[in-house]
Amino acid sequence: MTVASPCLPCPPHAALPPSPERDSTRKAIALLRGDGRRSADTHLVKPVFKGLTGISVYLKDESTHPTGSLKHRLARSLFLYGICNGAIRKGTTLVEASSGSTAVSEAYFAHLLDLPFI
Repeated sequence: MTVASPCLPCPPHAALPPSPERDSTRKAIALLRGDGRRSADTHLVKPVFKGLTGISVYLKDESTHPTGSLKHRLARSLFLYGICNGAIRKGTTLVEASSGSTAVSEAYFAHLLDLPFI
C-alpha cells in the first residue's frame, strides 16, 4: 500500500445522519484506535555492554506489537488515512506487492477490519 499524500485528520462525523457506510467507517476507526492504545508504547530495553562504560544504550522492542513488526504503527496509519479519505471502505480489496514487515502488518489490519487482502 502506497500513500503519497500527507496524513490528514479524519473529518468529524458526529453531525452527519447515520448511514451504513458511516457506521462501518466509525467502527473501523474505533478498531484501529483501540489497537493504537494497546500498542502505543514500545518498550525500551537497556542491554548491558561491558565494553561501553558510561554510555547508555536503549533498544526499542517492537516485538510487543501484535504483528511483531516494526512497521505496525506505519500500517495502522496507512489504514486510518485510507479510511478517513474514503479510499478504503467496507469490502475494499487491498493489494500489497511486498512480503516484508509492512505487508505483515497490513495483512493483520485487513483481517482486523474484515477486508480482502492480497
